[in-house]
Amino acid sequence: MKVEVSGHKFDFPRVCACCGRLPQTTLSATASKTSGKTVVTTSSRSWEFPYCAGCVAHVKVADRPRHGAIIALIPTVLASLLIAGNISSTLGLAVFIAGSIGSLVVYIKLRQHVEAMRVPSCSCLRFAVHYHGWESTRHTFYFVSTSYANLFMVANLQKLINVSPDAWQWLKSNGHVVSPNQPQSARRDIR
Repeated sequence: MKVEVSGHKFDFPRVCACCGRLPQTTLSATASKTSGKTVVTTSSRSWEFPYCAGCVAHVKVADRPRHGAIIALIPTVLASLLIAGNISSTLGLAVFIAGSIGSLVVYIKLRQHVEAMRVPSCSCLRFAVHYHGWESTRHTFYFVSTSYANLFMVANLQKLINVSPDAWQWLKSNGHVVSPNQPQSARRDIR
């Protein structure tokens, strides 16, 4: 869920951004942007979101299945090319197929191990909060967990901007706002 807020300081609900349990630590959500053509400057900003230790653990190992499968596949590709070029293309193909199946098995086993680290309330395997960036005092976040996004919106109610109709409806139905702010223009008095 996309949430935009404007300000310099925000309140972060004291629940894990992934699973909603009691947090013991934090993970950073970081965004960077570059400016300039002759002299390129990169600036980064980050926010610390609360996480429980269990969710930090599965976030840190979330990419292991993919990396493990790639590492297992590299020797397979090299061996199959070597065999196909020097001995037999059929044997090279057979080695490639067997190695690919082996890489898939490695991926599945590692993925099962990482998935077993999650609790039923976890919203995702990787980062549950993504910081899309900022413009002046406007900051854009993407939350995987709708419940954490809702808590974040309630905690920063006066700083919300560009709120989606669904979010306004949720806020209104839960007694947090009467209706969205209506834009006003200055009244013109001509005499």
